[in-house]
Amino acid sequence: MDYMKKAKSYPITLTPVDESEGTGYYVTSTYFPGICVDEETADAAISEFYTVLAEVIQYSVEHGQNLPQIVPEEYSGKMSLRMSKSLHAQLARQAELDGVSINALANQYIAQGLGQPRSRQPVKTAAAPVRTSTSYANVVHLHSARSQNSYAAEDTVEGQEM
Repeated sequence: MDYMKKAKSYPITLTPVDESEGTGYYVTSTYFPGICVDEETADAAISEFYTVLAEVIQYSVEHGQNLPQIVPEEYSGKMSLRMSKSLHAQLARQAELDGVSINALANQYIAQGLGQPRSRQPVKTAAAPVRTSTSYANVVHLHSARSQNSYAAEDTVEGQEM
């Protein structure tokens, strides 16, 4: 098995480090929530994440662990949203004032909210709906010691040290 190729088949999220914490980027994947890598540049963070993930995949395969199944992104464009009665009334009044439907106004507000900068907002994401195998263990939590590019395992796989 080409572990690097398998690693690169999983979607990742690249997020800038919060300014209060310094500079650089974090890379994570919803499929492997225990892995987080941070580096000074986006390219270095992505490369290092895939290197670590390839090692985790190799370890998992060699020890009989099931890997998460990648779920393709399929969105219908429809969703059900529950809100308080007062918020619904406020939205309806504003939509009426603007001469648009509640749906159009809600879409506008959501789009505006997603477009505004937020702390630790993902820069690039390929996140997909997550479906993990029930036998897949949280393999390992690794983090980069920025100055040394070294990794520390904080968890173990089924009681075995990595």
